[in-house]
Amino acid sequence: MYFQKIVFILMIARFLMAQENPEATFQSLNQALELSLFQDENLWDDDEREVAKRTGWPEESRTDTIASYRLYAKSTVSVLGTRPYSLALYTERGLVQQLSFMFSNKGDLEEAKPEDGARTGEKKREIDPKAIRILDAGIKRDVELISARLIPLLGEPRHDSFGVGSQMEQTSRWDWKGHTILLAAPIKEYASIRILPTEVAENNGKVSKIPTDELKLLLVSRVERRENGDRIVQQIPMVDQGPKGYCVPATVERQLRYLGIPCDLYLLAMKGGTIMGGGTSVGGMLESIRSLCSIYGRTIQSPEAEINTKLISKYIDQGLPFLWTCYVDRNHDKRVSELSKERQGITDWGVWKERIEVNRKKDLPQKDMNAGHMRMIIGYNPESKEVAISDSWGESFKERWMTYEEAMAMTQGELIVIQW
Repeated sequence: MYFQKIVFILMIARFLMAQENPEATFQSLNQALELSLFQDENLWDDDEREVAKRTGWPEESRTDTIASYRLYAKSTVSVLGTRPYSLALYTERGLVQQLSFMFSNKGDLEEAKPEDGARTGEKKREIDPKAIRILDAGIKRDVELISARLIPLLGEPRHDSFGVGSQMEQTSRWDWKGHTILLAAPIKEYASIRILPTEVAENNGKVSKIPTDELKLLLVSRVERRENGDRIVQQIPMVDQGPKGYCVPATVERQLRYLGIPCDLYLLAMKGGTIMGGGTSVGGMLESIRSLCSIYGRTIQSPEAEINTKLISKYIDQGLPFLWTCYVDRNHDKRVSELSKERQGITDWGVWKERIEVNRKKDLPQKDMNAGHMRMIIGYNPESKEVAISDSWGESFKERWMTYEEAMAMTQGELIVIQW
């Protein structure tokens, strides 16, 4: 009965469109979106902070050139007539580049999340058939409700493909005054809306490749060398995976965006075979992005997995962070956060190194095979023999530190570098 009502609404919408379909205004688009997104007919020349203020989405990440804002919406929020889960705004040099609205999807669906709300989410588990049915019904409902909002304003969409390499998806497309709206609904995956410049859509979202020599110099310039001996890669964007086991696609998105390759967390999850609620084969993910990396002249390397100064310095000193597969011991992870916070206030580094040396082999983490995780290694200190890690859990987890011994005690054995 519910879907019959939606079909009836769509029939009425199409009838009204056939009777009279005046050109959409930015005010009517705002009304359909249920957002104060547009202030005029050109979103692309608006200051990013003003747009974020109008939408009410909090800042997720900021580097010298790019920023993102993301809201994991409560169930009371409505956009385009239905419930969104993730609302994201991507910007570059102060201007809006793209918006992403994620509705029903296999990651954020409450019925599909890991029972403990694990951020790691690599635990192998059976998927409840009921959750699959709920997801399928949700995607169908969202597509119909969104279409009922957009068709009366913008007319019937045209079918189009969007993306490059293996990151291609089929979409319904509307164009309005230099803005392209893409509706995607891959089966058993998600319903999503993307808004981007029409000229970018015409190029399937592909941006100009950064020349290799220029990229090498740029990445080296991002390595900060601190007085205490820390060497750490800066300017890595944050992607908050939210309360689901999307650590692999979120971490891969961070690495790709750091290298100037546009991508999307949820599309990466689909192409990489992430299961409902979270859990991703690292090999499957890397294979899924191989062609994307190749298009931008980048390669995927897997160096030996021994965490020591010789190996880590070889890549970090070039501005190349690692993707690292490990296990998470929750008690140990809490201690890492506490000690990392204490480390920020240290002024006598001789005392700190002595303390680290005394405790180097004490209280090492335990390998929990049900808590597989991917994070980044973004720095090291050759004197204290510590590595800096970064997790896709928000700004509070942007930089934390542990000893080489702790890292080796929890490693799954894979270190991955994406480079030229």
